[in-house]
Amino acid sequence: MPFNSLKYLLFLPCVYLAFYFTTQRARWLLLLAVSFIFYASLKVPYLLVVLTLVAVTNYSFGIF
Repeated sequence: MPFNSLKYLLFLPCVYLAFYFTTQRARWLLLLAVSFIFYASLKVPYLLVVLTLVAVTNYSFGIF
């Protein structure tokens, strides 16, 4: 989903509205899920890279 596509033009306002109507405690989960959807829309290997980086980062910070 390139930034100059119609999909992105529709995706961004939907995310903004969902963010606005979501409670404060659940906003981080919404943004995490939406970012995974965005990366998955590019190519699935990109999503795998992001998930791997998130897992490694969380594990590393969990140790320290």
